[in-house]
Amino acid sequence: MLELIFTISAGIYFILLVFISAGLGRKFSKSGFTKPFVSVIIAARNEEKNIAGCLSSLAVQSYPEDMYEVIVADDHSTDKTGPIIDEFIGDKNNFKKVIPAAGNGLTGKTNALKSAVNCASGEILLFTDGDCALPGKWIESIISYYQGNTGMVNGFSAINADSIMSGIQSIDLVFLVSIAAGMANSGMPASCIGNNMSVRKKALQEAGGYASFPESVTEDYLLINKINSLRKYDIIFPVDHSTLIHTKALGKITDIYRQKKRWASGGLVMPNISLFLMFVSYITNLLVILSVIYYSQAAAAVISLKVFSDLFFLYQIHKKLNLTGNLKYFLFFEIYYIIYTTILPVILLFSRKIIWKGRKY
Repeated sequence: MLELIFTISAGIYFILLVFISAGLGRKFSKSGFTKPFVSVIIAARNEEKNIAGCLSSLAVQSYPEDMYEVIVADDHSTDKTGPIIDEFIGDKNNFKKVIPAAGNGLTGKTNALKSAVNCASGEILLFTDGDCALPGKWIESIISYYQGNTGMVNGFSAINADSIMSGIQSIDLVFLVSIAAGMANSGMPASCIGNNMSVRKKALQEAGGYASFPESVTEDYLLINKINSLRKYDIIFPVDHSTLIHTKALGKITDIYRQKKRWASGGLVMPNISLFLMFVSYITNLLVILSVIYYSQAAAAVISLKVFSDLFFLYQIHKKLNLTGNLKYFLFFEIYYIIYTTILPVILLFSRKIIWKGRKY
């Protein structure tokens, strides 16, 4: 009986990956003729080790310097992030810093983003994080996809992989973003990642802006679903190496756990189709563990199919993003993926408490 259930579950899992892969294969046209004024927004908290590198990568973009501004919201950092920002932007006219006001009903990153957006002049808003490095054509490439009724353009993120721990995190991040991208490009947007997303300012305003957001630790999920709820803008997720950004790996197991718990908690408010995907993933990976315990040749064959499906799916997207070297960590990732997707839902049943960047939610 277990083998039959596992086979059915793995079959559904495989079909879903094929469906998502089809979305990832969708092509989008680009235009290099229109260059609107754009605002790049960063909400930074305690990023003293990373913020200078992030700002440096934004200072050397191929996009005309007089056509973009960079707004850094210092989210009440308790380290040297603020002074580092001040020193960097001192001689740069298109860079500015804001400090979010307290007591307006919002807290944390959502409040920081609201403050930055309120003083942004761009027609298009691009968002990234203080620990990210942006490629030289990032702004230019993202903007080139804004045509017609496009309201949101999102990009991929990866982690600099130079160890087993960072390699696992990078593959996991690409895997999760790939699922989000495949769903969005199939007309069912549900999630994106806040360190590489953009939105037409008009669309954000029509959706109520960040002031209308409830308290959340995953404001990027809320944003894409609010824009989608308007039913008038296209949301796209092109697989384009020129929009790929790199971020830093987390160095502590506790930080990885807190990040995964935060993301999983946010995932609970996603549309039903996304919850179905999470359920199928949970059941399939749980059955992998049970099949290892209650071993049989049939179960081993199904496990092999599931692992091969993950590898083939990941290879296609890593190849397009020039990241195939990271797949040497695939087996480590697969074990990690099977374990955390099985354990996290159980943890969330008993605890929704989130700790992130020194704050409790």
